[in-house]
Amino acid sequence: MRLGQSSQSALWRGYALFQSHIPSYYLFLPAEGPIVLHGTSAKPDAVDEVRPARGLNTFDAGLNLDIEARDFAGEVRDFLQEISADSQRVACERLSPSAINALGALVLKPSMPTV
Repeated sequence: MRLGQSSQSALWRGYALFQSHIPSYYLFLPAEGPIVLHGTSAKPDAVDEVRPARGLNTFDAGLNLDIEARDFAGEVRDFLQEISADSQRVACERLSPSAINALGALVLKPSMPTV
């Protein structure tokens, strides 16, 4: 700990890096329609709506990961219907294999970026 640094700030110094490995938030960003952020209580100005998030990792979902992934896929399908999307194609930056499989099982077409 550096001189003048509180023990509380030392505890949280690496939190952002740690949290970046555990995806707990996700954003629905349609070409047309509302921007919906899932998993936060604070609503940023650029977001139209905030909703609860599903646990899409073992840290949050535990042994219920497949159930959470299935429910997440249902939320994606429902959101596409809510905004009257013409396509069932969904671009995903980063998702767990469980979430990708659940999206595919609902006949949605998940697309991951290539590196």
